[in-house]
Amino acid sequence: MPAERRAPSDWLSPLLIKELRQSLRCRWFEWVFLALISSLMLLLLLNGWLANSPLFDFLFWAFILLTLHGLLPLRTALAAAEDCQPGNLDLIRMTGISAENLAGQRLTALGLQAAMVASVILPFLLLRYFMNGLEMVNELQYLLLLVVSTPVVGGVLLWISLSGGCARLLLGVAAFLALPLYETLIANTAFSDGEPAFLLLVLWLLVSFIGSLFVQAMVSEAFLLGRS
Repeated sequence: MPAERRAPSDWLSPLLIKELRQSLRCRWFEWVFLALISSLMLLLLLNGWLANSPLFDFLFWAFILLTLHGLLPLRTALAAAEDCQPGNLDLIRMTGISAENLAGQRLTALGLQAAMVASVILPFLLLRYFMNGLEMVNELQYLLLLVVSTPVVGGVLLWISLSGGCARLLLGVAAFLALPLYETLIANTAFSDGEPAFLLLVLWLLVSFIGSLFVQAMVSEAFLLGRS
């Protein structure tokens, strides 16, 4: 008898599928997704008045940045905070899911959401290229860096949301002050030119990957403290 074919979802973790399903079906994601698409479409319709204007570029990337490094990670952090409620913690403890697995799958789901949103943004980048003749490579680099760094931002917000008392306040203030510098470094890396810029891009991707692992470890520890 021929071997039974497995569906692609069979290769994924059930916890990851559960996180993705809950994230994509919630009203938060629906409204954020529709708001982003509507905003980008409105900007392109106003292209005749805002073409080649710094305001156009600022608004275009501001909407994307707010979505990838603001609203999506915030939703992930709020969902994790709900898991640490006394009743929910008892249910999670009964399943036997480790804190490392829970944190890793939650951040992986966030990264997949960011990639999904980025796939919808790509047609708008193509339209900007044909309508205004902008540099496509730099904009693709910027979008790539925003996507791969989304789990890092989400992990930091998760860590803050799972902290308690004064630690949450201090970490929140520190993250708020560091975020503009972090975003500036990403933008400068993406819009640099030449061979050193390519090496810097590869280095930033590596740093984002290592940062994701480091943040995942911190979130796992916060989950463990929340369970105790």
